[in-house]
Amino acid sequence: MDRLLLIDDEADVQYSFRRIFDSPEIELATASSGEEGLKLLAKFRPDLVIMDVRMGAMNGLETLRRIRQADAKLPVIMMTAYGTTQTAIEAMKLGAYDYLLKPFDVPKLKQLVVASLKAARDMKQVVSYQPLLESEDYDLGIVGRSDAMQNVFKLIGQLAASDATALITGESGTGKELVARAIYHHSRRSELGGVHGRHRPTHREV
Repeated sequence: MDRLLLIDDEADVQYSFRRIFDSPEIELATASSGEEGLKLLAKFRPDLVIMDVRMGAMNGLETLRRIRQADAKLPVIMMTAYGTTQTAIEAMKLGAYDYLLKPFDVPKLKQLVVASLKAARDMKQVVSYQPLLESEDYDLGIVGRSDAMQNVFKLIGQLAASDATALITGESGTGKELVARAIYHHSRRSELGGVHGRHRPTHREV
């Protein structure tokens, strides 16, 4: 179950959230001030915080600063009925996940909450390293798992198996030397210790 913390001093907004997120998959807690929200943070341990910008003694931006000090990864969505460019920029600079204007569109709000909760789950996952490539794949300095790179590897293999002369073109820094080295490394020429035999004057662009 995902835990959602709403920090807003308007009773109508709290009521609306209880209706919108009345689901067995979400546990909703509400706070009427930044101070109350910070107290709930450690106790409730939310997966997502949705918070108003304009509140009482401690506004939303200051509360966001405090939340970031306590948990740098917790997604926080800011919302306000008084949207200004400065407020939006400041909220994002402080690490808000997103910014929402009141009155909010319910389908959009739900989509944003789903995306935020997914981001929260992703950040909580323990990352383990498993090499995707064998050690020998790094010998020539060319690695890649995309379809485009797989096509490059196939073409290298085709050229290495023939006596055709290859013309390798491309922008500076795109790895033309690495491709040439790979072709030579896998060709029969490398077995001759660098002695080049006769080649048909056929050209293929890589």
